[in-house]
Amino acid sequence: MANLVAYGARVYISEDDVTYYEIDGTNDVTVEDSLGEYDASSFKDQTGAVQRITTLVDCKVNLAGSYATETTGQFQVRKLNQSRVSGYVKVLWNGTNGFKCAGLWNKYTGNAAAESAYKFSAGFEATALATLI
Repeated sequence: MANLVAYGARVYISEDDVTYYEIDGTNDVTVEDSLGEYDASSFKDQTGAVQRITTLVDCKVNLAGSYATETTGQFQVRKLNQSRVSGYVKVLWNGTNGFKCAGLWNKYTGNAAAESAYKFSAGFEATALATLI
């Protein structure tokens, strides 16, 4: 399997899972995919191993980059974050393949420092299972 070069990654946002806007200025994306588990071991267990039951799937997406004033994607992130309305995120690791899922944009942060570009970061938490694309 070939390694992917990170500069090919793309991140998109949508309100309706039909029309997607690229979140321009993004130069860092982190996806945290996890599966909850429950320890179901009992005192009578003689196997010598922890008995686990898998529970809920969780997916979080965090992104960061340079603020871009004229982009629909960054505007949509701020809009969905402030309105607390569900939306969608699509992460394409090589510009073509990746995943999408529904959820909430739960965080938006801006940062300005002297002699530096205005930066932004945003967070997304899934409310449904991700779909591979």
